[in-house]
Amino acid sequence: MEINAKGVLNFWFNDTRPSQWFSKDLDFDSLLRQRFLDLTHQAIAGELGPWSESPQDALALLLLLDQFPSQLWRDTARDFAGDPRALALSLKAVQLGWVAAETDQARRQFWLMPLMRSEEMAFLQTPGSGI
Repeated sequence: MEINAKGVLNFWFNDTRPSQWFSKDLDFDSLLRQRFLDLTHQAIAGELGPWSESPQDALALLLLLDQFPSQLWRDTARDFAGDPRALALSLKAVQLGWVAAETDQARRQFWLMPLMRSEEMAFLQTPGSGI
């Protein structure tokens, strides 16, 4: 079964609860691994580039790059494999006004998560970043 961006968003924002997003739950990690491991590999490898062209698809891509690795590869270096792409996509979303246009607080939070966690400070000087 091929999962598209809408399927990623539906799973994350409709099928799961916020308590699952940030807690250690091996059953949830296993479910993510079963459903999204291949797609997360594709995202990290840069194979889902077209997803970065619209806000909805880009948010799904951001989840695959930033959130899913934390559950898939918990407590390993691979947890951070998508961070560079996630940070770039988060900056793009800010610059294009996608974050400002997002009315849902949970979605906006995930748009900004890579910026909040980044140890890279260069984005603060990015013209038009609004940060």
